[in-house]
Amino acid sequence: MKLEGLTEEQEKKMPEYVEKWVSIGNSTDPCDREKAEHWVNESYKIAGLEPPKLFIWANDPIESTYQINFIEGKEKNDKDYDLKFAKEPQLELMNEFVDKCYKEKAKFYVPSFIYGCHDAHYFAFYEYATEVLNIDLSDKILPVLNVSHNCGWWSAYEHICFMQEKPEEVHVIEDHNTYMLHAELGPAIKYRGKRGARSYSLWDVEVPQWVAETPYEKLDLKKIMKIENIDVRALAFKRYGAERLASSEHAKVIEDKWDVDGYKLLDLHSLIGDSEYAPYLLMKNPSVKGLIHCEGLDPEVKTIDEAIKWSELRENEDYEKVIHT
Repeated sequence: MKLEGLTEEQEKKMPEYVEKWVSIGNSTDPCDREKAEHWVNESYKIAGLEPPKLFIWANDPIESTYQINFIEGKEKNDKDYDLKFAKEPQLELMNEFVDKCYKEKAKFYVPSFIYGCHDAHYFAFYEYATEVLNIDLSDKILPVLNVSHNCGWWSAYEHICFMQEKPEEVHVIEDHNTYMLHAELGPAIKYRGKRGARSYSLWDVEVPQWVAETPYEKLDLKKIMKIENIDVRALAFKRYGAERLASSEHAKVIEDKWDVDGYKLLDLHSLIGDSEYAPYLLMKNPSVKGLIHCEGLDPEVKTIDEAIKWSELRENEDYEKVIHT
């Protein structure tokens, strides 16, 4: 079946599926373990496999990774260990291993996780195509799709299936129909339990905990400047505030046309610490009200006019000192 385009009625159906699957993807409800395990069993059967003999649940991806590495570590010396464990679970031994991993902050490879609620965008596409466009995508995807309603990621092994709870908190903001992970003063994603995993994001960019959690008035400019990742550093400056930067003790005003043209030339060498002169151009965004930029310039720039000309010519240059606020 070749689809040439969408009818008006089909297009009108899209928001319904977007709303449904965004809700599933951001769900923080406790998992319905009975339903999740049922649909996992059905997924195994569809694949021509015997359903797992044992389900092992974890609060988050880190705990699940430790559990899986316990089983795989034992299998190095006993290839049938997973079957033996499934028949006679030694959960105490596994839990001791997991506790030790947490204490030592052990790092392992991340196993393959199968689609859960986190992959709602994937299933939204297929459900819409099946139900609205009447495209036959086979019933084989339906069990996996239904698992995603009821749990987080999961990992399928021959005799054991490792399952994960959904997060306890998910914080997103919407901008032009795009949902972005974002939380200030706390984690954007938080899992259940005292040692539940936490992920910190600002405007959909993963950042160190201190960048997200430190109150903006206590952010340290020198610490921000040491951030190597340009996107993370830009967001740290965004929280700090460009106008606050311009009025800080580290900023020397070289030229000021702020009230006339929306430009201010600053020398931030005392903050940068690697030169005697470090010019930055503070400027208002002409298109987006309230948006201010602070852009690093060539040390030869001495005036606002030179800064503007230099900025126009630098398209192919690799300058990292760009701060968007």
